[in-house]
Amino acid sequence: GVGGGWTQLWKSVGDFGTLVYGYESAFGSQLILGGPSKVFRYDESTRLLVDISGPNVFSATRDERWSAFEYANTLYLVNLNDGLFFTSGVSPLTGSAGNPPKARFGQILNDHLCLFYTRDGDGLHPYRFQWAAEGAPATWVPTLVDDAGQFDIRDTPDPGMGLYLLGSNLIAYKAENTYTITFIGGNEVFAAKRELTGIGLLASKALINLGDIHYLMSNRQ
Repeated sequence: GVGGGWTQLWKSVGDFGTLVYGYESAFGSQLILGGPSKVFRYDESTRLLVDISGPNVFSATRDERWSAFEYANTLYLVNLNDGLFFTSGVSPLTGSAGNPPKARFGQILNDHLCLFYTRDGDGLHPYRFQWAAEGAPATWVPTLVDDAGQFDIRDTPDPGMGLYLLGSNLIAYKAENTYTITFIGGNEVFAAKRELTGIGLLASKALINLGDIHYLMSNRQ
């Protein structure tokens, strides 16, 4: 039956899943599945998984799962252990150029790749929101001729728990507080405003995004 087939399919992914994502690509609908060390696409014609990891052996875990987001007909995947990768949906995953930070959460806003809760050569940054230059996914270092940048949302000590699109803004959830991140352009590029004090996200996946409304499980009962 279908249930048994999917059970066998998941066994091919690995000991546990780290990603389930439906990607509408130029090649049609792609179901992308991740395990601890590999990423696959589901081939509907053969009902088999096709490894799109390329030469990469990943280190995703139950705690450090993949975050998936799309830009310019490209699927981006990021996690805090392996960093930022991209694929067409059928091509092998390729590490992003420009030395981007590793991150728990990724999204797109106004042609900028955005990451939240990052790790780089200076260590772990549980409050950091960082973005690539406009329309330039491989440009992460701010210069006089690009608008890449970063800031820390550390007016409260709770760490980042999720980054989700809501309408024309991003919502940065922390464990006990919630912020709206708005594109403002100019030298600042983005601004963060605390919207909810004492209400955060219980877990990174404890949210349903309906586009213009979020349903979430909070730390507050």
